[in-house]
Amino acid sequence: MNCDGFGMVGQTLGAWGDFHEILHSQERSTGVCPFNAMVEFQDFVNYSALLDLPLKGGNFTRSRSGDESVCSRLDCFLVSAD
Repeated sequence: MNCDGFGMVGQTLGAWGDFHEILHSQERSTGVCPFNAMVEFQDFVNYSALLDLPLKGGNFTRSRSGDESVCSRLDCFLVSAD
């Protein structure tokens, strides 16, 4: 799992960027996703007590065209719940 940034945002711990994974199947236009990787990302977010802030704009942040075009929400801004 990768992210572009990690640190304090005011008094709140945050991590942001392209995590190369989705949290929920509706974050991919096809609804098809590698289930194990998604569950591991969900477990990380839950274990770390992070909240996934909603993004403004479209539902997806990345797209891939070709034989099987797909759009995904890979960019997240996660903050601590405290």
